[in-house]
Amino acid sequence: MRFSFFALIGLCWLLILSTSCDPAKRAARKQSKAQQLPAESAVEVEPSPIPIDLLSRLRFEPDWFSSSTKIDFKDQGSSTQFKANIRMRRDSAIWISVTPGFVKVEVGRALITRDSIKVLDRLNKQVYLAGIDYMQQFTKYPFDFDDLQNLLLGNTSLEITQAESAQNESEYLFTSNSGTLEESASYSKQPLCLSKFSMVDKTAGRSADCSFYEYRDTDSGKFSTKRHLFLDAGYIYEVKLAFEKLELNEALSLPFSHSSKYEIIRP
Repeated sequence: MRFSFFALIGLCWLLILSTSCDPAKRAARKQSKAQQLPAESAVEVEPSPIPIDLLSRLRFEPDWFSSSTKIDFKDQGSSTQFKANIRMRRDSAIWISVTPGFVKVEVGRALITRDSIKVLDRLNKQVYLAGIDYMQQFTKYPFDFDDLQNLLLGNTSLEITQAESAQNESEYLFTSNSGTLEESASYSKQPLCLSKFSMVDKTAGRSADCSFYEYRDTDSGKFSTKRHLFLDAGYIYEVKLAFEKLELNEALSLPFSHSSKYEIIRP
């Protein structure tokens, strides 16, 4: 399995864990000054209730999604940059085409559906065909098509209506602990949007932490155009994603074809 295959699978993996987010430009915190009262009559102001219903509706769900995405990838020994053209038909298929950062020549392509993943390696003239469960075998993290779709669009899989909640001056905080997996999500108050998502697998000793930046208003809701991801599984990875040329709700083709000269591999 050579570079383009790993780049495509790696991108899918990064998108899966990338529900994530600290807005790049936080609104300046307003410090409200309580009216000066005599000490004996001072009044404590209760925080406003957490708007869980409103936060639950902060989902980005266009029927069609397309973006040219710049990706900067670093590990403890190297770094690389490449570009991915991403197309998605919600609840149906995700299509990814990868090119190196320095030339506009496709080196690989992937088509992911609810039950399968296909990867086209143009450099080595190979086609990889596998069930969607192979992504879990490759990444060692459990997920399905819905998880990948949610995180690509910037929607958390954490069910905040069933999570523990708290708040501070600038954020609403939610946590969920199911067995060995701990998930947390933060929403900034100004502007109101998902700002951070984290996962910790205590048994496997793995964690993922992602931040969203530079939200853009669209007809389908707010979308984070920049993200910063840290992965720690005994080996640290850092990834920056920049979504450009965003197009929504326009039907697109999802081509995946190859000549008979390509070697077919079923891992």
